[in-house]
Amino acid sequence: MELFRQYESALAAAQLVLAMLGMGATLRGSDFAGVLTNRTSIVLVLLLQFLIAPLIAAAMANYLPLPPGIAFGIVLLAVMPSGALSNLFTHLGGGNMALSITATIASTL
Repeated sequence: MELFRQYESALAAAQLVLAMLGMGATLRGSDFAGVLTNRTSIVLVLLLQFLIAPLIAAAMANYLPLPPGIAFGIVLLAVMPSGALSNLFTHLGGGNMALSITATIASTL
């Protein structure tokens, strides 16, 4: 168990990098060029991610009879930028991977 704790963060980072490489291996520069020429989609994703999602989460936390810890967790998850999990769901759902990766980069920056 101690060995796992020692290398846990390195293993998690390696897993994230390998997952992102695996999902992005099928993409070409032209896929990202298509996303960058249509900047409206990036702005819409970021608007939904940073404004609409937190507002919906705050409304849910306010109106549903949730324990304070759960309500706080819902709001906290809603205000965090997207990460590799959103890219995984986009990949599994057959969505626009180039847009998802671009939105992840933009929200992280």
